[in-house]
Amino acid sequence: MAKSSVVPIGVFDGVHRGHQLVLQHATEAARERDARVVVVTFDPHPTAILAPGHVPPMLTTLERRLDLLREHGADDVLVLEFTRDLARQTADAFIDPVLIGQLSAVQIVVGHNFRFGHRASGDVALLRKHDLAVDDVPLLTDSGTVSSTMVRDFVVHGDVVAAASALGRLHFVEGPVVRGDARGRALGFPTANVAVDDA
Repeated sequence: MAKSSVVPIGVFDGVHRGHQLVLQHATEAARERDARVVVVTFDPHPTAILAPGHVPPMLTTLERRLDLLREHGADDVLVLEFTRDLARQTADAFIDPVLIGQLSAVQIVVGHNFRFGHRASGDVALLRKHDLAVDDVPLLTDSGTVSSTMVRDFVVHGDVVAAASALGRLHFVEGPVVRGDARGRALGFPTANVAVDDA
């Protein structure tokens, strides 16, 4: 039989300090239960399916997100492809086959505002009805609720200090280096042009 798991669930874009608090709770619970921490996350961002015209710019690539989740305690990560079919799935249909059947979950760890399933019908109370222990972690506040949206706003406005504070580390941009207009020559030192996704 597969080893039981403690399961944090979320998009976790940026793996900011609020996410890190959820992961800390999960690793502590897993240690007490002699269980593994298996994070459930989604790709692409659900908004790409639910509201394609309003997809937020991602703070991290999927690969970087996986690395950060593991750095903060995940033993494994289940990446679910977010599709229209998944968006239409009932909350109950997600709990039984995925959380209980596939992951042998004994405890779920989520942020206080967590919702899931078709039309966000699932919540902490529903998880508990399935005899799952649930750690409902309070949202982290630091001059406002720490969220991926908050970090994006800091980055867009060039406030790298505030972004770093919310992330718990420096934010950086990833992408291939591409040829530019050679403006760095006029500055007297080399520069790099990095191609990034629009989303």
